[in-house]
Amino acid sequence: MGGLVRFLRARYPDKTAPNVAADTRLPIDTVKKWLALVAAPNGKAVLVLACVYGPEVLVALLRTPPGWLVETARAAEQARLEAELAALQAKLARSA
Repeated sequence: MGGLVRFLRARYPDKTAPNVAADTRLPIDTVKKWLALVAAPNGKAVLVLACVYGPEVLVALLRTPPGWLVETARAAEQARLEAELAALQAKLARSA
């Protein structure tokens, strides 16, 4: 569970629970329990998290994720970062 908490807090350093609840449409009280390490996500919640946050969240949830999942998560992160970079470059071009 610590991996999930680190993942979610890294995604949203401020107002983690409200942001995760908004992304996933899961109850905020449920998310708060995860963040407090009082409860763990059930199967449905894990599927929702995976659909919203991609393979990276599955890597965070597993103690020893399989290599194929780690590679998939790396590729997803790279694609996300490239998209962020493209958006920033477009913003810079507009302000020049």
